Amino acid sequence: MAGINRFCVMATLQAARAHMLGLKLDEAYSWGLNRACYSEDTYVLTANGWKLHSDVSDTDRIMVFSPRDDKMWYEKPNALLAYENSGEMVHFRSTLVDILTTPEHTIVYKWGSSRPWRITQAKALVEKRVILPAVADWDCKESDMGWVEVPQFLKRNGSIGPTLLSAVKIPIPTWLELAGYYLSEGGMDSKNHYNFTLAQSKKKPDYIDKIRYILRCLPFHSHEYSDDTMVRWNVGNKQLCEYITGEFGEGHQNKHIPSWIKNLPRHHLVILFDSLLLGDGTFRNGRFIRYSSTSERLAYDVAEIAIKLGYSTNLRVAYASHGRRDTLYQVTLRKAKYHDVSKQKISFENYTGVVYCFSTSTGFYVTMRNGKIAFQGNTFYAAAKRGFKGGGGSGGRSKLKSAENRPPEARPDVFRLGDDMAFREVRGGRMLFTIGGKVQSEADFKRQVASRFGEKFSAAWRGALDLLGNYDRDTLLSQNSFYRDVYKPNRDSLVEKWSGLVDAQVKEEKTAGRTSRP
Repeated sequence: MAGINRFCVMATLQAARAHMLGLKLDEAYSWGLNRACYSEDTYVLTANGWKLHSDVSDTDRIMVFSPRDDKMWYEKPNALLAYENSGEMVHFRSTLVDILTTPEHTIVYKWGSSRPWRITQAKALVEKRVILPAVADWDCKESDMGWVEVPQFLKRNGSIGPTLLSAVKIPIPTWLELAGYYLSEGGMDSKNHYNFTLAQSKKKPDYIDKIRYILRCLPFHSHEYSDDTMVRWNVGNKQLCEYITGEFGEGHQNKHIPSWIKNLPRHHLVILFDSLLLGDGTFRNGRFIRYSSTSERLAYDVAEIAIKLGYSTNLRVAYASHGRRDTLYQVTLRKAKYHDVSKQKISFENYTGVVYCFSTSTGFYVTMRNGKIAFQGNTFYAAAKRGFKGGGGSGGRSKLKSAENRPPEARPDVFRLGDDMAFREVRGGRMLFTIGGKVQSEADFKRQVASRFGEKFSAAWRGALDLLGNYDRDTLLSQNSFYRDVYKPNRDSLVEKWSGLVDAQVKEEKTAGRTSRP
């Protein structure tokens, strides 16, 4: 029983916590840590935008992906795994793909566009041509939001005295279309004259009519004027200007889209997206679209919306700032389902640094590296493997009895067992473990754990796992709780204990004529 208790705690303990406790992460203990992770410069799509793994908070939801039905949705991850890595990584790199992972990382792929999805570890695909997923269907909850409310506003009238202006309701489709025009073509002066401006070239009469119509739908007065080449509009309303500035930013480099808008249903996002492209979009022979902006944050926001609308998306710096010229960011959008990666573009490369990965219910989530989006695996290879016949070895795709579709009380517990995954659940009143498709009794599972790991616990790990067994899972997984409740109270005693163990080991090895390990 002691063996399985240690094993279960080890499955819960994040590698980053082990580092904090001063434990040596030798290869001998890699069964207890998941070694399937992304490079530290890989971003994660969260409900609050793109974030590095290290910046994702305990309250963030991330975009998970299910190759079973090509859907994606937001949910809280189970845990974040992190550890120092020095050695070979696998790099998938092409014009549209940039994924840098540890060799054991889960990759979903095809041998051809008409073939079924398969999965394997990244190292198995080195120097092989593969097809990777480029899009997914965003499974978003419908919203009953019909209006945007511009808050009430206290207008100062000099000697006359202040006047409280009532809140103003604007239909959500009107507001989203106006937002797109502002983000692409608008200017704002909220400090001096409180003037919101739009402009459009006379070469685009259809666009001029669209802007003119939407301004007439607003409960605010606008003024239109033109010169030889441009048509311009001014809306001089402080109430509107302050609200737009708070929602979308002011100044071309500071514009952005708030999260509540980016998480609206697809039929709302299409309205915003179309009006964005009317301003700063470039259409190329029907093959792809480019959206350009001098705001890096806005470019990332547009990329997020494009993914949710089913576009294959990547982001790049078109040119860097120089002199009076600002950096220009470009988001390229394609209606392509897959990325074709040639065998020359998948290789091993050396890496030194921290690697990260989330554990999710589906086994996959959405990431970005160097502006290139990926729909790939998380830490548990064997968990993802359940969704495919033969784990990518025999082709066809099976019906996945997905854990995320079961009520919480019916979901199996998941444990790592070396390179395999054990699923524990109650069937017919009996506790059973499933490993690699084979069902085992609880007694058989305990014997298997003992045979695999009985000799692999150093004295330090035994002591650490005994200590961690006194804490609940939530405390171990929460960064703040772990530091406050586990690390700080035990830090000094652990240092003293580990120092004593090291001294004893050095003495023992010298006595035996062996060189001590660093």
